[in-house]
Amino acid sequence: KTSHKAAEQKRRDSLKAGFDDLRLLLPPITIDPEDGGEHIPGTAPPRGPARNVPPGSEDHPNRGVSKLALLRHSNEFIIKLSKRIERRDAVLLQLRDEVLALRAKLGEEDASIPELGELDAIEEVE
Repeated sequence: KTSHKAAEQKRRDSLKAGFDDLRLLLPPITIDPEDGGEHIPGTAPPRGPARNVPPGSEDHPNRGVSKLALLRHSNEFIIKLSKRIERRDAVLLQLRDEVLALRAKLGEEDASIPELGELDAIEEVE
């Protein structure tokens, strides 16, 4: 019985730590009272880097956000970032094609231009 209590407490502590980390990673989430109290991500004025603010601090922008709202807005934020990456990749491909076309016009040999997959690997190392 005691070991079960300890395991359950460890699980709850792990969940709490995960939600606290998520609060720090997301941009400020605010409530729009005209929209039935629905949280709107990114509508608060910037408050500086949230990573330097401890989760229990009064200055933390997402301190009072419920776990449900936190998860909902995390999903929206991830989707937004994914779309941003897709747009970035499209621009990179277009620029890569332009560089190759210009090099062909100049008669230069095909020097090494990183593929998108290689760029992602570079980002992961940094």
